Amino acid sequence: MPTLHEGTWKVINMADLEKDNQELVEETKDLTPENAESKPVETDDDDEDVDFKTAFKEAWQELHTFIHPKWSWKLVFFSFIWMGILFVGVDQLTKWLIVKSFDYDVTNAIRVIDWGWLQFRIVLTFNQGAAFGLGNGKLWARILYIIISWNASILILRYWYQGLHKNNKLNNFLWMLAFAGALGNAIDRSFYWKKTVGFSGVIDFFSFTFWGWDFAIFNFADICLTVAVIAAIVVIAYREIKEWKAEKAKKGNVE
Repeated sequence: MPTLHEGTWKVINMADLEKDNQELVEETKDLTPENAESKPVETDDDDEDVDFKTAFKEAWQELHTFIHPKWSWKLVFFSFIWMGILFVGVDQLTKWLIVKSFDYDVTNAIRVIDWGWLQFRIVLTFNQGAAFGLGNGKLWARILYIIISWNASILILRYWYQGLHKNNKLNNFLWMLAFAGALGNAIDRSFYWKKTVGFSGVIDFFSFTFWGWDFAIFNFADICLTVAVIAAIVVIAYREIKEWKAEKAKKGNVE
């Protein structure tokens, strides 16, 4: 039969055990997902600022590299920006030389080549529309072509600028060639009006006749734009064919 001392000791031990169990239950409650979500998480604001600044700096450097290439004399040369400016100047100079050399109130023509089947003449004309005389003489058509010409010039310049970091010399050349053509005619359509310069519209003067067929009269800017478009189509077609052949050869090796 246990003594009073032993019974008291057992009661005390049971009370301590119950207290320990209760504390363990409370600690377990703090670790449950509900309490973990509701419990505020202490964060280091300084660390967050540092991470944000680092991420922003890295993103800005990538964007800066993509949009703003690292300029050098070599990049300036192979960007062909000098060629674009030069060709715009050549286009405007040739137009004004023709205008000053002819009486543009009457039809003028100078025969340069006459081989029977091929004739080349300098004929001064003013196109107030688009290519091949589309919309010629209509004010709404001219305004529309002014908007199209300037938007085309800006887009061409934008794509050329964004692609400079790729250092693709052929692309840079074609973009600047197209830019010179688009800008040259945009200047004519926008600023050459009867009340301001004495004539109105885009100045065209190159005229070819093949076996009695008169080709459209054009200018230096038209040549730049046409060559750029045709060359771009050829380059794209060549690259597509090359990739197709490489893919076909790869499949053949796998089989």
